[in-house]
Amino acid sequence: MAERHTFTPVQILAMLFSRLKQTAEKSLETPVSDCVIGIPSYFTDLQRRHYLDAAEIAGLKLLRLMHDCTATALGYGIYKSNFFNSDATYVVFVDIGHSDTQVAVSCVLKVTIYLLSLVIDETVFASAQWVDPIESRYEEEVSRAQATRDLFDSIVDFCMAAESLPAAKKDAVLTERNEAEQWLRDKMQQEDSLPKNVDPVLLSSNLRRKIEALDGYYSE
Repeated sequence: MAERHTFTPVQILAMLFSRLKQTAEKSLETPVSDCVIGIPSYFTDLQRRHYLDAAEIAGLKLLRLMHDCTATALGYGIYKSNFFNSDATYVVFVDIGHSDTQVAVSCVLKVTIYLLSLVIDETVFASAQWVDPIESRYEEEVSRAQATRDLFDSIVDFCMAAESLPAAKKDAVLTERNEAEQWLRDKMQQEDSLPKNVDPVLLSSNLRRKIEALDGYYSE
């Protein structure tokens, strides 16, 4: 374990291919030998040869190197049988990878898929400028969902508790409950049509204020 080893990039790539081969064989429950490997379209001839060598080391018979966007378009078109009812359907694929961004325009016909245009930018990739907003959006969605559940729980609890209140307070609680429920339904319907750049935290804060308004009836 204390020994030092030096590996070339081709050897490391071969290790990855070997692992993928094992995973595929376990999933398919059959030996795997033939394969097609996707590569970026800007790969040089030397880089392509390295992939060929790595596949051979891993015990794979490489049938073809295929551009990433071509493979994506092919996989997409195969399962879109509803496209066959039209003369041509144009689809744009955006691939934001760890080291580049590729945008491809394809034309899907009944028996053929054409890759019409491809643009690559190696300066834009899935770094913090993409990941952070996505993570923040997820956290905001979780916060909003929790606030929504809180409000629903409060509405149910207060409606049940209202049965034991004096008539005046009971009517007030039920009125607030109905208003809160209707407000929530309206907000949920609006959310379906709002653009994605609307701050979802705003809804959470409004939900919280409604809960506090209901709590107020029990602090008097």
